[in-house]
Amino acid sequence: TPQVKQAEWSGERISLASGLNLDTIRSDYGFTVARLEQIGVKSDTNGLGININVDSTLANEAYGLTISPLDISIRAANQIGVFYALISLSQLYDAESNSLPTGTIFDEPRYDFRGLHLDLARNFHSKELLLKLLDQMAYLKLNKLHLHLADDEGWRLEIPGLPELTEVGSKRCLDWQEM
Repeated sequence: TPQVKQAEWSGERISLASGLNLDTIRSDYGFTVARLEQIGVKSDTNGLGININVDSTLANEAYGLTISPLDISIRAANQIGVFYALISLSQLYDAESNSLPTGTIFDEPRYDFRGLHLDLARNFHSKELLLKLLDQMAYLKLNKLHLHLADDEGWRLEIPGLPELTEVGSKRCLDWQEM
């Protein structure tokens, strides 16, 4: 189970009745702002502020997240780290009580490659499914998508100079009489 590297919680929660001031980060982190709004976080310029500081001394994609009654502070190695901190923030939000726990998190990826392999060569899926999959991957902080688009017996792309690829390669069955 994925979990953050280090977390300390005070045991208290802060109400988000006045919302979060998401306008300051909306242009750079639209996906996470949309995610926060989708789960019920109100965006208000008078809401709890989010302060972002880039710290190049941190490991690639690492972040620190501090939630206090005064503000939310994010210290990250780069924009990807900020993105992951905002994803963690959305995961900590409790819609029933409209609140966040107070405390700190420090996290960094254990592996550079955190990915998913999807075989489209033999099992076609819709564009909508792929977009939903990308959203879920972002929510789980996965960073690589390997799309398996072709097999020798599942070729789908017609190339005019290579007609045998589609004439022969697109057939899934093996003809035993040719052996």
